[in-house]
Amino acid sequence: MTTGEIDLSSAMEATLTMSRFVDADLDAGERLDLLASGDGGRTWDRLARWTAAQRQGGEWAPVTRDLSAYLGSESFRLRLSTVQSLSSEDVQVDDVTVHVTECPGRRGWVALPCGAAGG
Repeated sequence: MTTGEIDLSSAMEATLTMSRFVDADLDAGERLDLLASGDGGRTWDRLARWTAAQRQGGEWAPVTRDLSAYLGSESFRLRLSTVQSLSSEDVQVDDVTVHVTECPGRRGWVALPCGAAGG
């Protein structure tokens, strides 16, 4: 799953929250990856990887990731990618939300904190 572009150009904060489930029965090499792009999907950064081998599977768990590295991007995107060999092995996500706090009255990215001259 890949999101459409999200405009973070006037954001002063951005955070991802979601819930994830990774089956404890995943085999070696199977995983769920959370990826982010600040350039519309030309390049991707891995924010997280979950596998059964890391003992991170078998139950729903909340996920929060700081997206401040992507502030200023007009074309931020998220991608969830999975590798599974059997349909009986589950990898699921729910309630994927990008929370954005924008500078009041600011249009476009300006490298000043909110409240500074010009903000």
